[in-house]
Amino acid sequence: MKSILSFDNYEVIETSYRFNPGFKSVGEEQIIPDFTLKIVYANKKKEQAILDLGLEMGDFELKKNSFYVKARIIGNFSLEHDDALDDRARASFFKANAAAILFPYMRSLVSDLTSKGSSSSVLVLPTMNIVRFLQENQGIQEVLLDDGDSEAEEKKSSEETKE
Repeated sequence: MKSILSFDNYEVIETSYRFNPGFKSVGEEQIIPDFTLKIVYANKKKEQAILDLGLEMGDFELKKNSFYVKARIIGNFSLEHDDALDDRARASFFKANAAAILFPYMRSLVSDLTSKGSSSSVLVLPTMNIVRFLQENQGIQEVLLDDGDSEAEEKKSSEETKE
C-alpha cells in the first residue's frame, strides 16, 4: 500500500554545540528540550510543504548546564492530490505524519553532534510523540507561502494549534 505523503528530502540548516568541561553539576542534569516546528505550505491547496524542525537544549552561557545544543533541519514533503481530503486533513498529514518522519533525523543529528565533543556522554534524545509534545507546548507554526495575506494565515494557524 502506497502512502499519499511523500518525504522528498531533508537538509541540516544549523547546528551548534557548546560544552564546558569544568562545569560542576550537582547530580544528573535534567534538561527539557525546546522544540519548534514551522510548516510552510507552498500554496492554498496544501499539497507541498517545508517543515522546519528546531531544537534548543541547555544553557548558551554554560552557567546552568554543562552543554548547549541547537539544531535545525528542514524536510520537503508533498501529498498526492486527493479530492477527498480537505485543507484540514491535508494540514493534519503534515503536522502529524511529516513531523513524526522528520524527528528521527533530528535525534540522529543531535547524537552525532554531541558525540564529536570532548564530553564522555553522548546526548540521545528519547523516542517521543513529537507532535503531542509540540502541541502541548504550542510549538507549531503554519505559514502559507503564496498568499498575499500570509500574516493572517499564520495567526489563524497558530490559534488553531492552541485549541
